[in-house]
This record gives sequence, structure tokens and C-alpha cells, in this order.
Amino acid sequence: MIDMSQNRVPYGLLTACLMLSACSIPLDKGFHVAGGSIAYGAQEAIMPGRMRDTPLERCAFATAVGVAKEAYDATGRGHVEASDLAVTVGGCLLTDFIVEGWK
Repeated sequence: MIDMSQNRVPYGLLTACLMLSACSIPLDKGFHVAGGSIAYGAQEAIMPGRMRDTPLERCAFATAVGVAKEAYDATGRGHVEASDLAVTVGGCLLTDFIVEGWK
């Protein structure tokens, strides 16, 4: 059996793939789910062993990425949608659930 406990990035990518294939969601929202999932993995890769205690704390980086993306959209280069931010954070929370499980 493969021990994935020390490498969370593949979990994020797996979650993104499952979400995109299992749900009938618009492609844009799928990219936001994948972005939240990848941000979760990136946070663990950048700061290994320093993830926090609650899912919202563990998804702080994904939330910051989502806010930054919406701020970029607000400059006229895209459409600002609160649902995009919600789906980004949702992708992170889903990944957190898969990786951490119920504690």
C-alpha cells in the first residue's frame, strides 16, 4: 500500500479530478475547485508539518488565493463572483476532509 500521509499534493489533484468528473458543474467552477485543492497541497508542501488544527485554518491559503483571484477579476480582467471564492474554499475543504477525515 502506498503511504500518502507525507505527500498531500496528490490527494488534492485526485480530489480535483474526482470533482470534475463526478459532478456536472461548469468548467470555470471546476477550475476553482481544483485551485482550492491545489492550494491546500501547496500550503502543506511550503510549510510541512505546520498545518493548523481546524479545516478553516488549514484552508487559509486557499482563501487568500481565492480573494486574490477575485481582486484580479475586479480590475476588469474577469467577472467578480462570490460563488467563485466559495467554490475555491469548498475545494480546499473537500480535500481537507479526504486527507484529514473526521477528527
